[in-house]
Amino acid sequence: MIITLGDTVQERVDVGDVSVLDILDKNHDIKTLRTPTSERLTCIDGVCAKGDYWWQFFVNEELVLKSVDTYYPKDGDELLLEYGEEE
Repeated sequence: MIITLGDTVQERVDVGDVSVLDILDKNHDIKTLRTPTSERLTCIDGVCAKGDYWWQFFVNEELVLKSVDTYYPKDGDELLLEYGEEE
């Protein structure tokens, strides 16, 4: 599920052996910020990080501190990407 300023998009995907970044890249126009250790999601379909607002990543309603390129969801995981103020 992707939530952006009042809009919600829900998708069902077979996870297989792919990262969250791979899943997003398949169905959306995304941009990331690459650091030496990870890739941080900055834009999904033209909604981009700005100021204190970033894309936050949740799995089964828990905030994930891993980056989207290193998290490989398990079958049954519910993913949520929410654009909002960074906590």
